[in-house]
Amino acid sequence: MDLGAIPTEYVVLVSAVLTGFIAYQSRLNGLESSREREQYLNSRLQESMILSDMWAITIDNILVHEKAGFLYRVKKFITGSLSGECTVVVRYNNVTIPSNFWETKGGKAVTESYHIEVEHLNTREDTDPTIARFRFQSVDDGDLSGFFNALIDLEEEMRPST
Repeated sequence: MDLGAIPTEYVVLVSAVLTGFIAYQSRLNGLESSREREQYLNSRLQESMILSDMWAITIDNILVHEKAGFLYRVKKFITGSLSGECTVVVRYNNVTIPSNFWETKGGKAVTESYHIEVEHLNTREDTDPTIARFRFQSVDDGDLSGFFNALIDLEEEMRPST
C-alpha cells in the first residue's frame, strides 16, 4: 500500500497552524482572570484597617466584575490588562459615616473629586459594626485603598483643632 508523498506546502501549513494554535493557547493561559484579580485584591487588602483618631475603616471583601464584549476581549488578549469594576464592602469600626452623608453635597464632592469613579451603594446602619458598600470603576489595589486613605485625610483636615 503506497500512500504517496505529502507535498511540502501542506507540511509547512500544518506546522504553521499548530504553532499559531500553541502560541494562542499559551497567551490565553497567561491572562489574568477576574477571579484571580479578586483573590489578589482580597489577599492584599482584606482585613486591612485604615485608621485616624476618630475613624477606623476595615476592608471586608472585594468583588471584581470584569468588562465583557468582543472588543474588550480582543483588547485584553493584546494588552494583557484586565479592566472592570469592584464592589468593596467595608466596616466602620469606631464612628459610622451615615448613609445620607453620601447623598449630601459634601459626600458627593468626596466621591466625585476622586480620580476614578466611586459610588456609595448602601450602608447598613442597623449592624454593629456598620457595613457600607462602594463601587469603584477600577480593579487596581492602589485606587481602592487610596480612596479610603483620602477619606481619612479629609476627616483629619475637617476635624476642629483644639
